[in-house]
Amino acid sequence: MSSHEVSQYEEVASKAIHQAGQLLLDRSSHFTTREKGPKDLVTDVDLAAQQVIEQTIKSAFPDHAFLGEEGNRPPTDGESSWIAAQENCWIVDPLDGTTNYVHQLPFFSVSIALWQHGLPRLGLVLDPVREELFCASAGNGVTLNGDEISVSTTSELSQALGAVSFPANIEDETDEVSRFAKAIQHCRSLRRIGSAALNLSYLAAGRLDAYWASSVKPWDVAAGILLVQEAGGQVTAIDGGDFQIDAPVIMATATAPLHASLLELFRAS
Repeated sequence: MSSHEVSQYEEVASKAIHQAGQLLLDRSSHFTTREKGPKDLVTDVDLAAQQVIEQTIKSAFPDHAFLGEEGNRPPTDGESSWIAAQENCWIVDPLDGTTNYVHQLPFFSVSIALWQHGLPRLGLVLDPVREELFCASAGNGVTLNGDEISVSTTSELSQALGAVSFPANIEDETDEVSRFAKAIQHCRSLRRIGSAALNLSYLAAGRLDAYWASSVKPWDVAAGILLVQEAGGQVTAIDGGDFQIDAPVIMATATAPLHASLLELFRAS
């Protein structure tokens, strides 16, 4: 992208993300909730926030593709091939951390990403409660409220603060439980914040040192992975292979040595 295009896309995305964030705050005490699946909540605010984002983006870029958590599914079963086929594809999570939001736990976010030909080019994550906007464009680094940020220098598991995401219906004796049990013995400590986008944003800012998940969706991580990469971090699939947006089993860490240690630990589990 040219610098002019980056500026144009970022301006529109910033407007959309702040509008959605304000809506989440304004509606935080009055919303309706239902279950999309067992323990998997959605509110009418999720839907309203996505409509605001889509309207803002589509008004500026009517020819761009749009993939949101609440509907707007690709016309085929393969999300990756569909995303890769798009010259410009916006991938949006209007409320990442819905369960936290419903319980008034102030850890939720809005995530907006622009992917071009299957590659992340722009990523924004907004924490509306703390008024923190994380923003990255490919090749231009990452900022928090306009100030440059970077990942931590942590290279040892014993010094690492990690975060993990679990599915809404976690079962006993799964790989996810096994990885958690292994990691909690070797890391300094672990967190389950409840928002994949915030986990990746905090990793980019040096607040977390590692994050992994095997049950997230493209819109959960589409913006966050670019934040981590532009902040100097490592992003792969959880087995060390290339990250794939259609099957986002993800491992992200601050440093290469930490990444290697975590991969070795999980392979042994």
